[in-house]
Formats: sequence, C-alpha cells, structure tokens
Amino acid sequence: MNPQNPYEQSSIPPREPQPVQNGQPGYPGQQNVMQPQPVRPTQFNPLPTPRYDPTQVPGPQQPYPQQQPVAQSQAYQQQSQTQPSAEFPVDYLNHIAPEIKAKQSHRFAIFALIGGVLMAVFAVVFMMINAGGPDFSEQAKTIQVRINTLATVTAAQQNHLKENDVAQTNATLNSALTTMNTDLTTLMKERGMNVTKDANKTLTASEKAYGATLAKKLDDSYQRGTLDRTYATQITYELTLLRSKLNKLKTTSNSKSVDTFCDASIANIDITLKSLANFDATK
Repeated sequence: MNPQNPYEQSSIPPREPQPVQNGQPGYPGQQNVMQPQPVRPTQFNPLPTPRYDPTQVPGPQQPYPQQQPVAQSQAYQQQSQTQPSAEFPVDYLNHIAPEIKAKQSHRFAIFALIGGVLMAVFAVVFMMINAGGPDFSEQAKTIQVRINTLATVTAAQQNHLKENDVAQTNATLNSALTTMNTDLTTLMKERGMNVTKDANKTLTASEKAYGATLAKKLDDSYQRGTLDRTYATQITYELTLLRSKLNKLKTTSNSKSVDTFCDASIANIDITLKSLANFDATK
C-alpha cells in the first residue's frame, strides 16, 4: 500500500489463511504459540457484616499489645524465675519451708543449751548443800587454833595499851577467848577427838605464821605510839572473822551442845565489838 495514496491497491497478493491447527486459525510461516490461559480469580469471602444490637453496650477497646525490648523481656523472665509466682502459693511455701525449719532448729538448740547449763548449776548447788561442807572436826580445829592465836596476842598487848577503855575491853576479851577454848576442847573430846594427837601440822604451822604477823603489826604500832587506835581496828577485824566461822559451825552442825557453844561465843564477841566501836567513835 502506498502511503501517499492509501486508496491504491497493493501489488502484494494477500495471504490465504491456513487451516485451523489445534483449534486456532493461522497463517503460513507462523508458529503456533500457546496462548496463556486466563487466570481465574480466587473467590473472596468478605467478612460478615456485624449486626448492630441496640441493647448491647459497647465495651472498651483493647489496646494493641506492645512489644517489650529484648533486654527488658529477658530481665522479666529472670525475675519471674527467681520470684515465686502468686499463682502457685504451695510452691512458694515449699520454697521457704526449709529456712523456717532451720531457724526453728537453731532456736531449739539454744534453748536446750541454756537448759543444760541451768540443770548443771542446780546439780552442783544441790551436791554442795547435801555435802554439808567441812565436818565438825575440821571446823573445830580451825576455830580452836584461831582462838589460841587471838588469846596469845591479847595477852601480850595488855600492858602496852594506854587507854583504860581499850585495856579493860582487851582483858575481857582475853578471858572470853580462854573460856571459848575450854568449851570447844570439851566438845571435841565428847566427839572422840584427841586435840593433841589429831592436830593438823599444816594448819598449825599456817596459824603460827599468821599470829606472828599480827603480833608484829601491833608491836610496830606500839613503837610509833598508835597502838590503841591500831589495836581497836585490827581486833575488830579479827573478831569479825572468828564470828563468821562460829556461825558456819552452827549452821552445819545438828548438835544442841554445839549450838549452845556457838551462841555463847558469838554473844561475848558482840560485847567486845560494841566496846571497840564506842572507842573509835570518841577518837
């Protein structure tokens, strides 16, 4: 076809159509090309249209869950593993039960220890009470040697005392000590004790040294001219010790004769102590 004259017929003969192949018409020199099959669209099921119920009150909308950061999520998981869950109270009690039992066991052990110590102390005190302390013979020997020591010292210092009240008190005390020694010797013989043979050598030597120290102290006071005041103080101390020994003998003895001896001796000592106290009050 001439482009300048579109109505002019072309010199090229037209092609005849070829027979139909595979149901499709064709032309010579044309290859059969498989035509693409049309794709059927998938059926789309729209969501059902919600029905409006005038009686239903719309509830609050649920917010979309927010994703926690990875580090925060891991920390929460670790915390949830260490802390007991409130949904399982039995597991929580099982977790803390061993600690409570341990504390209770320690508390019971402390109470048991305290109870054992108290029982031991009570047992020792009970044994000491039942033992009754030293027997009569030992206490009598100790009291007798002390009476002899004080009798010797008071007799030696009688002429050195200047104050009449002190000298008279000393003479009365020396007489009372002599009486006490005689009465105690009688009690010891009544109980089958031989005063001379049964004397304790260790006790005798110790008491002899004690008497020598006491006599030297009073002699030194006499040399300084202060014997009367020193004598009153020292003899008050010595008689207080002797009175304590007599009270102990009376407490541990169940003899009426021993009680009588102790009461009489303590009464004589109290008279002397009162006289010495009156002398100290005037000085």
